[in-house]
Amino acid sequence: MLPTRLLNMAPEQRRRREVVTCMIVLAAIIIGGTIGFTFTEERWDIWDAIYFTLITITTVGYGDEGLSPDGKKLAIVLVLFGIGTATYTLSVLVQLAVGYQFAWRRKMQKQIKNLEQHVLVCGFGRLGKAACERLEELKAPFVVVEEDESEYLAAAAQGYTALQGCATNDDVLREAGIEKASGVICGVNSDAQNVFITLSARELNPDLFIVCRADSNESHGKLKRAGASLVVSPHSTAASNIVNSMLFPNLANFMNSSHESSGDFELSEIEIQKGSILIGRTVSQYGQIENSISFVAIVRSSSETKMKPHGNESFQPGDVVIVAGYAQDLARMKELAQGPCDTAFATAFSDDGLADSPTSDKDLVREAPVSTNV
Repeated sequence: MLPTRLLNMAPEQRRRREVVTCMIVLAAIIIGGTIGFTFTEERWDIWDAIYFTLITITTVGYGDEGLSPDGKKLAIVLVLFGIGTATYTLSVLVQLAVGYQFAWRRKMQKQIKNLEQHVLVCGFGRLGKAACERLEELKAPFVVVEEDESEYLAAAAQGYTALQGCATNDDVLREAGIEKASGVICGVNSDAQNVFITLSARELNPDLFIVCRADSNESHGKLKRAGASLVVSPHSTAASNIVNSMLFPNLANFMNSSHESSGDFELSEIEIQKGSILIGRTVSQYGQIENSISFVAIVRSSSETKMKPHGNESFQPGDVVIVAGYAQDLARMKELAQGPCDTAFATAFSDDGLADSPTSDKDLVREAPVSTNV
């Protein structure tokens, strides 16, 4: 029976305590055998004593090396106690290693189980790594699904929630929480595999937004027919960006700076959710207290798009507002769009943003200094 104190320990802590104890006992046996043989065998130096002690307790058996009678007695003691201790220590170490693997997998499964509206990144190659870096920068939840063990371990080493398995397997996708996911990035280096992933993902969750990588123009149509929401060709996109940078360098520098610096001007989209304080309010009313945001478009839930919305356009549930502005200003609007909140900015909007909407275009310009051009 184990002592009560050990029984009350967590399994992992108990195993570590057991490994430390076994290592101490094994080290004591090796040191004791080495010291004993240096005394019983006068012609041996310390290295000969260590060597014979180790081959004895590991049952290698390279011969008795012409032991003296006292040396043979010591060897018998080592065989009786050393072999059992070494074998048990090795088995405990193996159990600990296997236990860590299972504990790591359980930890990943628990993290995935708690995720909602996350993104599945299928493939941790160059595209997958770049996608994960951007998702982490935006603080968007995601799960990496990678079949190759080395790439899976690389993802886990970076602190990403990762799952080892083939993304074309329905069970692997379910384990990654695809039923609760909001989107899938198919970044495997095979168009055929990306087609299978798209088919499986669309069947398991019809509402997913699926972005696929395509290396050939021929695969573009197949991925669309398989259910991809958007198909991207890395080579074509890179070539287009290079040409645009050559022909329109100032615009390219502006767009690159908006991506690379989180504190600078950036383009974003904000969804107006149910219960948001913005519902029923107009662009003009929002501009009365926040005039540093440029409204580019409003995409209605009916898929109607209002480009360069006027000041009398009101926000409705399900609207996706495409805006440009500084990160801190966009963050405040996102907070209001998500639902009821009690921040000072929300209070100011409730108090000051309830004024009646202006009735003429002149009033709109005067009362709402909100730019609608990027």
